[in-house]
Amino acid sequence: MDDAIGKFRYWPNLPQFGMLAFLASLTMFFGSLILSYAFVLPANIGAQVRVPGTLWLSTLLIAASAGTLGGARWFIRRARVSEYRMLLGLTIALALGFLVSQFWACVLLEREGAFEALAGLQRGNVFYIFAGFHGLHLFGGIAALATLLLRVRRWSEETEQALRRQRNLDSLVAMYWNFVAVSWGVLFALLLYWTRG
Repeated sequence: MDDAIGKFRYWPNLPQFGMLAFLASLTMFFGSLILSYAFVLPANIGAQVRVPGTLWLSTLLIAASAGTLGGARWFIRRARVSEYRMLLGLTIALALGFLVSQFWACVLLEREGAFEALAGLQRGNVFYIFAGFHGLHLFGGIAALATLLLRVRRWSEETEQALRRQRNLDSLVAMYWNFVAVSWGVLFALLLYWTRG
Protein backbone atom coordinates (compact mmCIF):
# COMPACT_ATOMS: atom_id res chain seq x y z
CA MET A 1 0.00 0.00 0.00
CA ASP A 2 2.80 2.45 0.89
CA ASP A 3 4.51 1.72 -2.44
CA ALA A 4 1.29 2.50 -4.29
CA ILE A 5 0.91 5.79 -2.43
CA GLY A 6 4.53 6.64 -3.07
CA LYS A 7 3.96 6.41 -6.83
CA PHE A 8 1.58 9.37 -6.74
CA ARG A 9 3.34 12.58 -7.69
CA TYR A 10 1.16 14.59 -5.35
CA TRP A 11 -0.55 13.44 -2.18
CA PRO A 12 -2.33 16.02 0.04
CA ASN A 13 -1.07 16.53 3.54
CA LEU A 14 -3.49 16.79 6.47
CA PRO A 15 -4.24 20.55 6.19
CA GLN A 16 -4.75 20.21 2.42
CA PHE A 17 -7.04 17.24 2.96
CA GLY A 18 -9.01 19.34 5.46
CA MET A 19 -9.31 22.15 2.90
CA LEU A 20 -10.47 19.67 0.26
CA ALA A 21 -13.14 18.37 2.65
CA PHE A 22 -14.24 21.94 3.40
CA LEU A 23 -14.44 22.78 -0.32
CA ALA A 24 -16.39 19.58 -0.98
CA SER A 25 -18.97 20.63 1.62
CA LEU A 26 -19.18 24.11 0.04
CA THR A 27 -19.69 22.48 -3.36
CA MET A 28 -22.61 20.45 -2.02
CA PHE A 29 -24.08 23.53 -0.37
CA PHE A 30 -23.88 25.61 -3.56
CA GLY A 31 -25.19 22.67 -5.58
CA SER A 32 -28.28 22.49 -3.41
CA LEU A 33 -28.79 26.26 -3.74
CA ILE A 34 -28.47 26.02 -7.51
CA LEU A 35 -31.08 23.26 -7.67
CA SER A 36 -33.41 25.20 -5.37
CA TYR A 37 -33.04 28.35 -7.44
CA ALA A 38 -33.53 26.56 -10.76
CA PHE A 39 -36.92 25.25 -9.65
CA VAL A 40 -38.33 28.64 -8.58
CA LEU A 41 -37.34 30.67 -11.65
CA PRO A 42 -40.17 31.56 -14.04
CA ALA A 43 -39.67 30.91 -17.74
CA ASN A 44 -39.66 34.63 -18.60
CA ILE A 45 -37.02 35.71 -16.08
CA GLY A 46 -34.77 36.80 -18.97
CA ALA A 47 -37.30 39.51 -19.84
CA GLN A 48 -37.20 40.82 -16.25
CA VAL A 49 -33.47 40.58 -15.44
CA ARG A 50 -30.60 41.59 -17.72
CA VAL A 51 -27.02 40.60 -16.95
CA PRO A 52 -24.89 43.75 -16.49
CA GLY A 53 -21.84 43.99 -18.74
CA THR A 54 -19.67 44.66 -15.68
CA LEU A 55 -20.01 40.98 -14.75
CA TRP A 56 -17.89 40.12 -17.80
CA LEU A 57 -15.21 42.46 -16.44
CA SER A 58 -15.41 40.88 -12.99
CA THR A 59 -15.06 37.42 -14.57
CA LEU A 60 -11.88 38.54 -16.36
CA LEU A 61 -10.54 40.04 -13.11
CA ILE A 62 -11.01 36.88 -11.05
CA ALA A 63 -9.56 34.71 -13.82
CA ALA A 64 -6.54 37.02 -13.97
CA SER A 65 -6.18 36.88 -10.17
CA ALA A 66 -6.10 33.07 -10.30
CA GLY A 67 -3.37 33.34 -12.93
CA THR A 68 -1.24 35.80 -10.95
CA LEU A 69 -1.64 33.66 -7.82
CA GLY A 70 -0.37 30.67 -9.81
CA GLY A 71 2.62 32.78 -10.90
CA ALA A 72 3.27 33.85 -7.31
CA ARG A 73 3.26 30.21 -6.21
CA TRP A 74 5.77 29.39 -8.94
CA PHE A 75 8.11 32.06 -7.55
CA ILE A 76 7.79 31.06 -3.88
CA ARG A 77 8.62 27.44 -4.78
CA ARG A 78 11.87 28.77 -6.25
CA ALA A 79 12.55 31.05 -3.23
CA ARG A 80 12.20 34.20 -5.37
CA VAL A 81 10.51 36.22 -2.65
CA SER A 82 10.49 39.70 -4.22
CA GLU A 83 8.70 38.43 -7.35
CA TYR A 84 6.33 36.45 -5.11
CA ARG A 85 5.45 39.60 -3.13
CA MET A 86 4.85 41.56 -6.32
CA LEU A 87 2.52 38.98 -7.86
CA LEU A 88 0.72 38.41 -4.57
CA GLY A 89 0.09 42.16 -4.33
CA LEU A 90 -1.21 42.15 -7.91
CA THR A 91 -3.47 39.20 -7.05
CA ILE A 92 -4.97 41.16 -4.15
CA ALA A 93 -5.47 44.23 -6.37
CA LEU A 94 -7.29 42.10 -8.97
CA ALA A 95 -9.38 40.48 -6.22
CA LEU A 96 -10.37 43.91 -4.91
CA GLY A 97 -11.23 44.94 -8.47
CA PHE A 98 -13.44 41.86 -8.70
CA LEU A 99 -15.14 42.85 -5.44
CA VAL A 100 -15.79 46.41 -6.65
CA SER A 101 -17.13 45.22 -10.01
CA GLN A 102 -19.45 42.75 -8.26
CA PHE A 103 -20.76 45.56 -6.04
CA TRP A 104 -21.28 47.79 -9.07
CA ALA A 105 -23.17 44.98 -10.84
CA CYS A 106 -25.49 44.78 -7.83
CA VAL A 107 -26.08 48.55 -8.04
CA LEU A 108 -26.93 48.23 -11.76
CA LEU A 109 -29.27 45.29 -11.11
CA GLU A 110 -31.03 47.23 -8.38
CA ARG A 111 -31.48 50.26 -10.68
CA GLU A 112 -33.07 48.04 -13.33
CA GLY A 113 -35.53 46.63 -10.78
CA ALA A 114 -34.05 43.12 -10.87
CA PHE A 115 -34.28 42.71 -7.11
CA GLU A 116 -37.98 43.63 -7.16
CA ALA A 117 -38.59 41.03 -9.87
CA LEU A 118 -36.70 38.41 -7.86
CA ALA A 119 -38.45 39.37 -4.62
CA GLY A 120 -41.77 38.55 -6.27
CA LEU A 121 -40.70 34.96 -6.88
CA GLN A 122 -41.82 32.16 -4.67
CA ARG A 123 -38.74 31.49 -2.49
CA GLY A 124 -36.93 34.32 -4.32
CA ASN A 125 -34.79 34.82 -1.23
CA VAL A 126 -32.55 32.00 -2.50
CA PHE A 127 -30.92 34.67 -4.67
CA TYR A 128 -30.01 36.68 -1.57
CA ILE A 129 -28.56 33.58 0.08
CA PHE A 130 -26.42 33.06 -3.04
CA ALA A 131 -25.23 36.66 -3.00
CA GLY A 132 -24.56 36.65 0.75
CA PHE A 133 -22.50 33.47 0.77
CA HIS A 134 -20.66 34.50 -2.38
CA GLY A 135 -19.72 37.77 -0.65
CA LEU A 136 -18.58 35.99 2.52
CA HIS A 137 -16.38 33.59 0.56
CA LEU A 138 -14.94 36.48 -1.40
CA PHE A 139 -14.08 38.47 1.73
CA GLY A 140 -12.56 35.33 3.29
CA GLY A 141 -10.39 34.75 0.22
CA ILE A 142 -9.16 38.34 0.10
CA ALA A 143 -8.36 38.25 3.83
CA ALA A 144 -6.38 35.02 3.34
CA LEU A 145 -4.43 36.53 0.42
CA ALA A 146 -3.67 39.65 2.49
CA THR A 147 -2.48 37.44 5.37
CA LEU A 148 -0.02 35.70 3.02
CA LEU A 149 1.36 39.05 1.89
CA LEU A 150 1.64 40.44 5.42
CA ARG A 151 3.48 37.33 6.62
CA VAL A 152 6.07 37.49 3.87
CA ARG A 153 6.55 41.27 4.27
CA ARG A 154 7.43 40.83 7.97
CA TRP A 155 10.27 38.42 7.31
CA SER A 156 13.58 39.56 8.69
CA GLU A 157 15.33 36.77 6.79
CA GLU A 158 14.29 34.12 4.30
CA THR A 159 15.08 30.86 6.06
CA GLU A 160 14.19 27.49 4.61
CA GLN A 161 11.76 26.89 7.46
CA ALA A 162 9.98 30.21 6.77
CA LEU A 163 9.80 29.41 3.06
CA ARG A 164 8.37 25.95 3.79
CA ARG A 165 5.68 27.38 6.06
CA GLN A 166 4.79 30.03 3.47
CA ARG A 167 4.53 27.42 0.72
CA ASN A 168 2.23 25.29 2.87
CA LEU A 169 -0.07 28.22 3.68
CA ASP A 170 0.11 29.37 0.09
CA SER A 171 -1.13 26.00 -1.16
CA LEU A 172 -4.17 26.18 1.15
CA VAL A 173 -5.04 29.74 0.14
CA ALA A 174 -4.58 28.89 -3.54
CA MET A 175 -6.98 25.94 -3.23
CA TYR A 176 -9.56 28.21 -1.62
CA TRP A 177 -9.10 31.12 -4.06
CA ASN A 178 -9.25 28.85 -7.10
CA PHE A 179 -12.48 27.41 -5.69
CA VAL A 180 -13.89 30.95 -5.41
CA ALA A 181 -12.86 31.63 -9.03
CA VAL A 182 -14.36 28.41 -10.38
CA SER A 183 -17.56 28.77 -8.36
CA TRP A 184 -18.00 32.31 -9.72
CA GLY A 185 -17.51 30.96 -13.26
CA VAL A 186 -20.23 28.38 -12.67
CA LEU A 187 -22.60 30.94 -11.13
CA PHE A 188 -21.99 33.40 -13.97
CA ALA A 189 -22.61 30.72 -16.60
CA LEU A 190 -25.86 29.77 -14.86
CA LEU A 191 -26.89 33.43 -14.62
CA LEU A 192 -26.33 33.81 -18.36
CA TYR A 193 -28.32 30.64 -19.02
CA TRP A 194 -31.20 31.57 -16.72
CA THR A 195 -31.55 35.09 -18.13
CA ARG A 196 -31.14 34.30 -21.81
CA GLY A 197 -33.69 36.29 -23.77
